[in-house]
Amino acid sequence: MSKNFIDILNIRENQNLCIINMPVSLSKELEILPTGVTVTPRPVGKFNQIVLFVNTKEELTLAWDRLFSTLKNKGQFWLIFPNKKSNLYNEIDDLFLNELFILKNVIPDKKITIFSDWSGQKIIKND
Repeated sequence: MSKNFIDILNIRENQNLCIINMPVSLSKELEILPTGVTVTPRPVGKFNQIVLFVNTKEELTLAWDRLFSTLKNKGQFWLIFPNKKSNLYNEIDDLFLNELFILKNVIPDKKITIFSDWSGQKIIKND
């Protein structure tokens, strides 16, 4: 993949990010961040972006309201989950995501492959 994690997520200078459950094997992706970017694993405060790594429907359902409420208006919420080709455990599929988005009254922006084993679904918060 030609783009790195920072570019894919469109992380820009002076943003506040909350990244939850990121696998240790992927932490090297955050070694060089734009100037002024702060990253925390705890959803306390308001964020420009939240990146949530999940494997189960329960993880996503339990975290959604708490995390989505910490996003600034026009903030990006990235759901990152193992893709179908991955050997990682995953119970999240398109049908589940579509039902969740309808229930939560959000419109997904785009779904992409982020790493060879991971897919990402971006949602933009519009108050």
